[in-house]
Amino acid sequence: NPQCRPTFQELLERLKELQRQYAAHPSQA
Repeated sequence: NPQCRPTFQELLERLKELQRQYAAHPSQA
């Protein structure tokens, strides 16, 4: 069932969120 897996769009949104968090806290890298 393809609905059980996250869509490509959802994966892109997660990537954007991760990049946003990384940009907000560069000192933690």
